[in-house]
Amino acid sequence: ARSENDLSSLPADVSLRGQRVVLIETFLGRNVTGLRQIELFYILKWILLREKENERQASLWIIIFSYVGNYFWTHYFFTVLGASYTFPSWKMNNVPHTTFLLTHVCFLFYHVSSNITLRRLRHYTADLPDKVRWATEAALILALAYFIAYLETVAISNFPYYEFVDRESMYKVGCLFYAIYFIVSFPMFIRIDEKPGDKWDLPRVAVDALAAAMLVTIVLDLWRIFLGPIVSIPGTKQCPQVGLPWFTGHANLP
Repeated sequence: ARSENDLSSLPADVSLRGQRVVLIETFLGRNVTGLRQIELFYILKWILLREKENERQASLWIIIFSYVGNYFWTHYFFTVLGASYTFPSWKMNNVPHTTFLLTHVCFLFYHVSSNITLRRLRHYTADLPDKVRWATEAALILALAYFIAYLETVAISNFPYYEFVDRESMYKVGCLFYAIYFIVSFPMFIRIDEKPGDKWDLPRVAVDALAAAMLVTIVLDLWRIFLGPIVSIPGTKQCPQVGLPWFTGHANLP
């Protein structure tokens, strides 16, 4: 049994619980309450193969994108959304190591689900005019990105070691901020090996993931500069107008 002081696996338990609900209802249709993380990994692998994804390329893209997200963008959650981690953990750039591992599993699931959804949409709208198809796909990406962001926020709402200054603001506005990740990444991720005869090698995948990460960083920082925090942030945790959230002295340091 896990002791009260053993917090290392709590984030995994809470985060995966939220993902299981969608995974079960969408793909399995059965109750797997006792699902372990390794079992979830193999389910995701099965979905990748089912959708004819290149597993290595998809994994590399997500590894790079999620690493940048944790290392850099988490500080926007600290300085713009008023979030904070309070559980004891080894950290890199003041971000718990646990989140780096969890994010890969979660983001892989999100993006595989997005690919499945977008391909179905493209199939059903194939005979429509180009402008209608583009508008429909853009609307779906916006809606799906916000839904995924909201779903994750609600799924971890009972986790006592991930706090927000104002949860209501996070649910309403913060989820839109988080959705920026996926508004950029969903249409870029699906491009991998999507065209017949145009196979992506790993260097191309890495460059594409870094490009997506840079675009997200720019959009997040534009929000920080022009819209500012969604809640009142204590002065010691604020990021000044000049600079970036992860610079020493501007991050959410204990």
